[in-house]
Amino acid sequence: MSKQFFGTSINESSTINIKSAADVADVRGKAIKFDENGNAVVASTAGEVILGIALITTGDPDGKINTGDGVDIQIKDCGIAISGGTITAGAALAVDANGKLVTATDGDFVIGYALASAETDDFVSIQISKSFKASKA
Repeated sequence: MSKQFFGTSINESSTINIKSAADVADVRGKAIKFDENGNAVVASTAGEVILGIALITTGDPDGKINTGDGVDIQIKDCGIAISGGTITAGAALAVDANGKLVTATDGDFVIGYALASAETDDFVSIQISKSFKASKA
């Protein structure tokens, strides 16, 4: 007797939609955090804790969003982010002060790991796996 499967075997809750607190010229692939009111804003402090990565399909065709628009945010699993510097495949990644991902340093909040190498402002595949980068000392 053959087995029949209904539904999906993938957890579709890995993305959420949060209202934007501000206009953003291009949100695609940028790190997103909550503001004090629970709205979405682009991360603005290097190494800070973030919620996830804005999907590259968010906003208009150029990635522009306006205050109050919904921001689609990937919070786990594999995705695409924009690099803020040279990244080597396998590197632990953290956010820079512009919401882009860079190689993590000691004490940074790690959003995940690079699945490919990238240069500045490239889109790069990442595995979202949140943690803190411990000091080696």
